[in-house]
Amino acid sequence: MLSYEEFKEKLIKQTKENMPQRYRDAEVEIIRVPKNNDRMFEGISVRPQDKGSGAVFYCVDAYLDYLHNESLEKTISLYLMRLVHYLDHMPEIDAEDYQDWENVKGRIVPQLASMRKNRESIQHFVHRPVEGTDLAVIYRIMQDMGQLRGSIKIPNELMEKWGVDLNRIHVRAFYNMNTILTPQIVELGPETEEGGKPEVYKKLPEHMDRDCMYVFTNQERFYGASTIMASGILSGIAERLQCSFYLLPLTVDDMMIIPQIEDEDVEELHKLVLKCNICAETEESMLSDQVYFYDSTKRELSMATDPAYTQEVVLKMLEQSVSPTGQTDESDVREMER
Repeated sequence: MLSYEEFKEKLIKQTKENMPQRYRDAEVEIIRVPKNNDRMFEGISVRPQDKGSGAVFYCVDAYLDYLHNESLEKTISLYLMRLVHYLDHMPEIDAEDYQDWENVKGRIVPQLASMRKNRESIQHFVHRPVEGTDLAVIYRIMQDMGQLRGSIKIPNELMEKWGVDLNRIHVRAFYNMNTILTPQIVELGPETEEGGKPEVYKKLPEHMDRDCMYVFTNQERFYGASTIMASGILSGIAERLQCSFYLLPLTVDDMMIIPQIEDEDVEELHKLVLKCNICAETEESMLSDQVYFYDSTKRELSMATDPAYTQEVVLKMLEQSVSPTGQTDESDVREMER
């Protein structure tokens, strides 16, 4: 098996030599991309000369595919196929188009993000902190990519060029969320646990049952967890449930509501969130590693868990994963360390 550095060199070489003729003039280079937790990932940037943008693929993802299928030829063939498909369907981005507020205001949508996990990068983008939590709403401009869906985060400089303020962007983003996207509220009740089909609503239902859980998302699976932050939603949930409730960020697309009908074990709820993060398809799909609480009496949102004790909860989960022989399953350890 090739080492990561050996694989990376061959991947770059094959990319330059085996691209279709229409992309032979593309610039191919290694770049470092900041991701969640302010970590840096190596990526391969491929930008055709006649396009204003290109594609970026992460070297580690391709290398993991190689380790899985144990075939360099198969891995590179699959990688090139995906790369060409992306370049063929990539929309032409006109930088001037983004300079005009009137051109983009109908495509702005919200995303819920963790300020702790993105503590450095988030300062460069337009965002509104969610009071009482470590969360923030950031804003994206959707791109029409045919069968694909893309977006870019709005940097502070662009808001200044538009000559609009944060409040105007915020209002427009949540308006678009209900027009160009399709909000969904999924009700998970006792019947669902027995294999029944869950109830699905496009807006806050008139009646909400304390014995049920609710997942706020959207049909497009496009940063749907942010739907919970629309004006009046949290207070509306409390009025319908007639109680306080917990918010569990399952992914950037899903926020779960669990009514507080008794003294819930918050640590168990915390473990559920952490398990969802462990099972996440990508790091970008993880929203937060904390649990939140909405007090129906005070009408306030707050942290139900303390980030300082998250590692302690993870260690408890590791202890519980120890097998009867006293050995911790290797795959569990790898997942917990992610």
